[in-house]
Amino acid sequence: MLFRRRLPFGPRLAWLCACLIACGSVHAQVVRETGTPVVPTATQLLDWAETAYPAYFPGHRADLVLSPYIYRYYPQTGNYAGVSGSDVYIWGPVSANAPAPVMVGTLADFACQVQPQPCGTKATHRVQVAGLEREFIVYQPYKAVASAPAVIMIHGTSGDGERYFNISGWREVADREGLIAVFPSALVHCFFEDEDRDGVIESSERQVTTKWAAGTLGVEGARPLCTAADLAQLSAERRALADHPLADDMAFFRSIVESLRTQYPTDMSRVYVSGFSNGAEMSARLATEESTTYAAAAVNASSLHVPAVPAPRAMSVVLAIGEIDPGIAAELGYSTGIPLDGSVADNPTFRANMVTPFTTVLRLDPAVHSYQPVQRYGTRLSQVVYSSSTAGLANTLRTVIIEGADHQYPNGTNHPVKMAELLWEFFREQRLP
Repeated sequence: MLFRRRLPFGPRLAWLCACLIACGSVHAQVVRETGTPVVPTATQLLDWAETAYPAYFPGHRADLVLSPYIYRYYPQTGNYAGVSGSDVYIWGPVSANAPAPVMVGTLADFACQVQPQPCGTKATHRVQVAGLEREFIVYQPYKAVASAPAVIMIHGTSGDGERYFNISGWREVADREGLIAVFPSALVHCFFEDEDRDGVIESSERQVTTKWAAGTLGVEGARPLCTAADLAQLSAERRALADHPLADDMAFFRSIVESLRTQYPTDMSRVYVSGFSNGAEMSARLATEESTTYAAAAVNASSLHVPAVPAPRAMSVVLAIGEIDPGIAAELGYSTGIPLDGSVADNPTFRANMVTPFTTVLRLDPAVHSYQPVQRYGTRLSQVVYSSSTAGLANTLRTVIIEGADHQYPNGTNHPVKMAELLWEFFREQRLP
């Protein structure tokens, strides 16, 4: 019957509990938080009905009152929808022309359909990987009930999954689109990095922060780990966080994907990965070494940091860079920002450090490209697209320069562009064969 598409919490929670029991040997701990549904007003319910069932309730009509009903009439179809107190009614052809209005539920019954965000479930998973405890957040929105796509959002240096759960914009996309959003956290490492780019790694360039093992962490001459003597100089609290071997992040991501497969209603042909900065390096590594797992990848504000070899499966990738990202602009030799006219494609450093590694992995011809300017959110996006496959495939590499963007993951607040929204438009068209 119309409106009775609601999904009871009882069966859903029972399914989740069964999964927890079945997978208990893998997961040390899973903490689930589900918000409190917000009961809609009559007007909110009727607005939703027009959006959800336009064939029955076309267009937008004003509220009318005939005690005890607040209702709307749709002359195109002859249907009525209304609310009396907390009860929801329909009448007309939609109710098979019943002699009186037909009750189809209460306002509370439709709370999660009208306002799904409070009904999403946030699960914090803590797992053991290579003897170390790891953590990732899985957000399952109310709409994600069967064969849902999943996006893994990887934070950058010093970040964590909780922060990107809150600021990346993927939770909001998940609520609207019914996808599962995942937010893993890197371990804290003690390491050195040539921050001033003078070609010398100095003792003053020691860092103790979250960092992904995306290819150069732990490598001498790149990002070497601290020695025992270096660790001894740290406070007891920081030493406790960083005194461990290099994280096996590839195994960690495999455990995340396995959790999506066994504990969530995931369409495993539509699992995507997006990363920012150091997280972008991790996303690029996954696109290279786990290409049969992920349908597509996005790399924001960094590049590939593992050897560029043809991937087993050539997926499509988006490589996005801020116009005024100071580190990348300086690396490419621009003092006033990266040009938005497509000429960056002819920059030899851009070709060597950013394009060629990906075209090698994706089996694309780096010499064949097209310039495709786009304007979104009042912002220019300069796209150079590589789509000439050397293997007869249909995948692409899209390099995007974002006007006015610094070293940031744009979310509509820190910058007009909403990266999660743009990437979902790209991801939703990609799937594993």
